[in-house]
Amino acid sequence: VEHASGRIGQDTSFNAVSVRGDSSRWNVGGMIGVGHGPHSVSNSLTVAEGAVVENTWLWVGGYAPYQDGGGLWNSLVVTNGGKLYTGGDDGFGRGSCIGVSGTVGGRVDHNTAMVSGRGSLWDLQGRDLRIGSVTVGGAFGAFNSVRVEQGGVLTNGHLVYIGEALGGGTSSSNELAIVSGGTLDAEGIRVGSESSFDNALCVKGGTVSAGAMTVYARNELVFEIGADAPAPVKISGAAKFEKGSRIKPVVTTN
Repeated sequence: VEHASGRIGQDTSFNAVSVRGDSSRWNVGGMIGVGHGPHSVSNSLTVAEGAVVENTWLWVGGYAPYQDGGGLWNSLVVTNGGKLYTGGDDGFGRGSCIGVSGTVGGRVDHNTAMVSGRGSLWDLQGRDLRIGSVTVGGAFGAFNSVRVEQGGVLTNGHLVYIGEALGGGTSSSNELAIVSGGTLDAEGIRVGSESSFDNALCVKGGTVSAGAMTVYARNELVFEIGADAPAPVKISGAAKFEKGSRIKPVVTTN
């Protein structure tokens, strides 16, 4: 399938698109929105079994900051060797977003993305990734998450924002989890922002490589250490932990 853009669930709920199989390809050339609007609940996109979705930028829960957003419990799954390439640009430099507010207040909660299984890939192609990004006053973003596991790879990220609150909005309890053999590679990671709280980067049995990292006050880095745990976080440049930020090692033993 080839076309300019796609919206899965625009102010409607329980819509699903599944792209599966080695010869299956969705060439978008623009935007994919999964769950757009305050009445968008439980819409989903699955890329699996060697299928490819490419040439897009992606919004899961909410929409671009220049339109009304909203959306709850919407999801993206890349699994069993599926491949997603989100190098497109919305013209505002926002990159891909899991839970993002629009131009008015409202909730963007419990939107998720998962990259699971060896050979499964989400390539950001040098663009940003935002998890729980709130851009205006009266907007709330919470419990949005991205999970990379079981050999899945999230790569070529520019900046990865976990719980970004701008314009007087509230963003909390958003999470990026790299677990059980998952891998993240990005130029930079920002956990929280000056006005957000309880957002986390969790690395348990996975690995993270980045050029720089900042953990803001009231936000946290959680990582697993132990005899069998890999070196979880590798920062080639500056790692900054603001006063009031939290570092939580989880110690495992045989």
